[in-house]
Amino acid sequence: MAPCFFLLGCTTTPDINTSLLHKREFQLSVNDQKINGVGIVNRKSNYRIRFSLKKKLARLAMVNCHRELIWRNIQALDYYLIPVMFLENENSCLLKIQALDEKGVSHDAIIDFTAGEQLEADIYCNAEKETHKGASICQGRKGTYQVVWFKEKVSVKHPERCPAPESKGGYQWKIQLASNLCIYKFISASGSVHRYTTFGYDTMRVDYEY
Repeated sequence: MAPCFFLLGCTTTPDINTSLLHKREFQLSVNDQKINGVGIVNRKSNYRIRFSLKKKLARLAMVNCHRELIWRNIQALDYYLIPVMFLENENSCLLKIQALDEKGVSHDAIIDFTAGEQLEADIYCNAEKETHKGASICQGRKGTYQVVWFKEKVSVKHPERCPAPESKGGYQWKIQLASNLCIYKFISASGSVHRYTTFGYDTMRVDYEY
């Protein structure tokens, strides 16, 4: 099996062209970690991506900040992605997956990778609490509010197109989910960073079978 190389250290990621803002629900595993639509994976020297479906896909695309990979007429995948190690493993290089079924309907997933960040945070996403060190991701309905807690006071940087987080005291932050992707960078006084990625969707598919 030939390996595929991809970058973890890029600062921009091209979008797969889609105007649909459905909940991302495509299921797969990365290094035996189950991903249901969105997920964070700890940085490793290689990544084994696998899935097995009930039905064959017409097309599968994987896109990150470095390259695009395409498979056609595929029902199962067992593939190794190996990072290009001569580049810095910094910032976000999201891996976006778009699976098109035989009807042309898109089933998507987003995978983010830790990149050396160290700041720990408690993430409240859709009423579920998880603790993450360095990076986290939250998917929810557009317009809902999610909460991020820190043990120390932090500041935040975010794209102008994304809603500004609200805070009292700099420990607890409330964020409204916007359409599509937003990446927030929380920074402590010592310079530690937590990268928080959000995705707001409009609706859920009721006929998801993959």
